[in-house]
Parts: sequence; structure tokens; C-alpha cells
Amino acid sequence: DHLNRTTDHRSTPPPQPTTTTTATTMTTSATTFDELVALGDKVPEVKATVSVKAYATSAMRLFEQATQGAECAMDVTLEYVYLRRFVKMAVQLLPQHPQWVEFKSSNSSSAAELRRCAQKALSRIETLHESLKQRYEKAPAPRSAPTTTTTSTTTSSSS
Repeated sequence: DHLNRTTDHRSTPPPQPTTTTTATTMTTSATTFDELVALGDKVPEVKATVSVKAYATSAMRLFEQATQGAECAMDVTLEYVYLRRFVKMAVQLLPQHPQWVEFKSSNSSSAAELRRCAQKALSRIETLHESLKQRYEKAPAPRSAPTTTTTSTTTSSSS
């Protein structure tokens, strides 16, 4: 008799997918202002085998990380490093790429966005530069080694 019964599966919610969220926090290892500036200038060299679009995307990610971090009260030293790296990529390195001229003409809105963001970044770098320089000059003790903390949360619902 139980074989003839049908089960209404619509009342049972489908199993939810497992979601994993990872957040990474990085601190700088600079003990002097000059070291901080050097960290900001550390960018990859331009290779013709990597598309200019990939470099432009990476540069914009740096800008987004810096601006989002500033909104979330990120350590200003990290914001400064990200902004310096972005400007160096957008202003100095991308124009050296063999595909840059073609990229600018076929992606004029992306190139214009890079220029606009570079102007914003330079303005913010100027603001941060003096305050960070003063902070590092006043700092009596060296900072700790670079650390990276990763936290993961996994959620899943059981049926």
C-alpha cells in the first residue's frame, strides 16, 4: 500500500549550494617611508605575451581595492601602496605595451576611465604622502614582518 503513495517533493526545499567566502587582510612590512614607497612601486614588468587588456584589468582592480578599502577604513598604508601601484601601471607601464595604441583606439572608454582614475589616485596619493611620511618619521619601533590572515566561512543547509 505504501508503494502506491506519491510523495510531494515540492514541499521539500531543494538543497542549498555550499557557499565559501574568503577574506584576506594584508599588512605592509615597511619599516621606513622609503620602503613603503618602494612597495608601492613594485609592479610586474610589461610582457608582450600578456594582453594589454589583462594589465588594464589588473590596474583597475588595484584602484578598486584601494578605494573600497578606504571606504571600509583600510589601513592607509595599504591604500597608499595600492594607489601607487595602480598609477605606475596606468601611467607608466601600460603605454609601453605593444598593444597599447590599438587598445586605446578600440577601448576608448576603458582608456579614459584609466586616465580619470589615475587623476583621482594621484590626488589621494598626494593627500596620504605627507601624513604617512610624518607617521614613519615618528615611528620609534620597527613594524612587524608582513602577515596575511585568511578567514573562511562555509555555510550549507541540510535537508
